[in-house]
Amino acid sequence: MERHHPAGRRKDAFLFTVMLHPQCHDKVHADPANAKGLLWKGRNSKKLTIEDANTIINSWPHPQQYPLKILKENQ
Repeated sequence: MERHHPAGRRKDAFLFTVMLHPQCHDKVHADPANAKGLLWKGRNSKKLTIEDANTIINSWPHPQQYPLKILKENQ
């Protein structure tokens, strides 16, 4: 498994990750149009908020629970 940063690696989004199989991770980056919400539009160019993080998670076909406490503390 590899760590994927759906909202980029900027300071506010660095710890917001999901684990992907290496081949799936490659496919996400190779074909962003079919990434099923795993690449946030505008990633690395805007600040990730808790609302943004929830929108990203809720756009996934099978949302999981992620530790968003760090985002809340930094806003």
